[in-house]
Amino acid sequence: MEDLLSVERRNLSHGATVVVVTGIVSDDMLEALTSIRRAGYPVTLVETRGSRRAGSEQKASELALQAQGIHYYFVDAIGQAMTIEGLNF
Repeated sequence: MEDLLSVERRNLSHGATVVVVTGIVSDDMLEALTSIRRAGYPVTLVETRGSRRAGSEQKASELALQAQGIHYYFVDAIGQAMTIEGLNF
């Protein structure tokens, strides 16, 4: 996914928004998303329950992403996904 984000970043149209929904978040992915955000594109990351990261690691990433202007959501249950109505893109 990180490679795809890096390659496709060059092909993003003006005004595009990047939304990634995944259960696997790596440091390389976070760097790629930060790079896209720095290039001026809105970025939203939705991390799903399948993530293997520890709670403290998720919280640290959430704060770092928010500091970069990246919207972050963690979906822990199927029902919760249906209740997230205020997603910012």
